[in-house]
This record gives sequence, structure tokens and C-alpha cells, in this order.
Amino acid sequence: MDAGQLGEFLDQLTAYDWLAEASLTEDRVLGRLSERVLPFGCPLLREDDGL
Repeated sequence: MDAGQLGEFLDQLTAYDWLAEASLTEDRVLGRLSERVLPFGCPLLREDDGL
């Protein structure tokens, strides 16, 4: 997938409210899951989880 296609895909994910604050750098996709889909993501680790 080239950068143009990836940018379009990120726009779609943002429009469908899957990602929030999504951006594309030269070699990375940055962003966060939106509140709507956050429960489907991996659990976040806390400091008191012993890690």
C-alpha cells in the first residue's frame, strides 16, 4: 500500500469514527482508537500491574 492509499484509508477510519487524531508521517501511522471502539482494543497496562 502506498502513502496515498494509506492516507485515504486513514481518512475513512477517521470518518467512520474508528480512529481519532490520526496522522501519517513518513514511516508511521499515529493516532488513537476512538471512544466508540476503544473496548475492542487491547487493554491498557497500568503501573500497578507490576510491569
